[in-house]
Amino acid sequence: MALRQSITKRLMLARYLFSQSKDAVASNREVATFAAINLLQDAIEIFFLAAADHLNVELNRRTEFDQYLDKIGEKLAEPLPFRHRLIEINKVRVLSKHNGIPPNRTELTGYVEDARQFFEDACEKLFGNSFWTISLIDLLPMGETRQFVSAAEKYFNEREYHKCLVECRKAIFVEIEQDYVIDQFAYGDTNILIAAMCKAPSHTKNKRFIDENVRDPFDYIRLDHSRVDAELLRDGIEPEIFWNIWRLTPSVYRAQSIFMGGEPSLFSIKHDLERYDEDAAEPNAAYVLEHTIDILLKKAKTRSSFRKMEADTNFVSKPKNGKAFKVYRKADKGSEVVGEVPGTAERVMLKYWTPGLKDGFFWRVSYMDGLEGGMGPGVDIVFSGYADENDLDHGK
Repeated sequence: MALRQSITKRLMLARYLFSQSKDAVASNREVATFAAINLLQDAIEIFFLAAADHLNVELNRRTEFDQYLDKIGEKLAEPLPFRHRLIEINKVRVLSKHNGIPPNRTELTGYVEDARQFFEDACEKLFGNSFWTISLIDLLPMGETRQFVSAAEKYFNEREYHKCLVECRKAIFVEIEQDYVIDQFAYGDTNILIAAMCKAPSHTKNKRFIDENVRDPFDYIRLDHSRVDAELLRDGIEPEIFWNIWRLTPSVYRAQSIFMGGEPSLFSIKHDLERYDEDAAEPNAAYVLEHTIDILLKKAKTRSSFRKMEADTNFVSKPKNGKAFKVYRKADKGSEVVGEVPGTAERVMLKYWTPGLKDGFFWRVSYMDGLEGGMGPGVDIVFSGYADENDLDHGK
């Protein structure tokens, strides 16, 4: 059963505050220890509020910290774990906040570790989900990347950490890396639209470069590091997190067969022995899974913030009465003709409608010959310009 939105938000906040507490501890600054213990206690208390909401526990504004444990425990067959340790954390927090006594740094590290175990154990017991992934996947839009991280979460819970890493890398490939795949240039000249859509460095998008530099399928991925970093920063993602994931996960590759008019092919996976470190498997998988989901969420948020006119059926037209027509460089029938759309064309893409430079009205259009339900092998005519509105079967 899906959790209510109020519970979901509190659990996300608890996880965020816990993450901030860990960062404060890692800074090794005395002043940060005060922040760390307060953030840690706040994370625990927010978690209690989520649990109380989920179990319909009645609380009031004067509920004391240890009373949360009692009231929530009354609804459970077994008490919550780490009771004494959690109460100790609260006492240290009171001393730091009200008396200015800094927490012992060694003890603080132990508090953070015990709190982590509490969150993991209690979350499974109360909500039946992993503390690290609860709710986040549900916020992702439906699609391939959501399927991959859902599979990754399943493998993580089954302690199949290497498979978890592979599924996370598949999501990263689809979200970021596939835009830098150059396999479609391996057979010679390629349509200019496809070349423009590929984000790989320009000097890599040709048969000669591929013949000289691609030695295995994974060499088809040619990241432009500066561009990757710039787009990550635009989306509010720290580039070092992405590159950490990139280094910790096995490389994957999928041929861009969509450009050849087919369905996406199966993934190839590089079996890199350096990725089979059993001692680091669990923490690496936890790190990668958490941050992969975060990257996907931020990417989705960026896309949703852009207001676009998608090229769907509302912005596609055909030649009126099946008659061929000319497309002009300017909104002027006296300007240069850049191409002619045949009367049999099924899809003429419309951008906007505008008055002409001298008279009449025009549509800004794009036409790609051979575009049947997507990009096919016959796409060899691409042009855009202005068409007389009377030539198109579409009103303004």
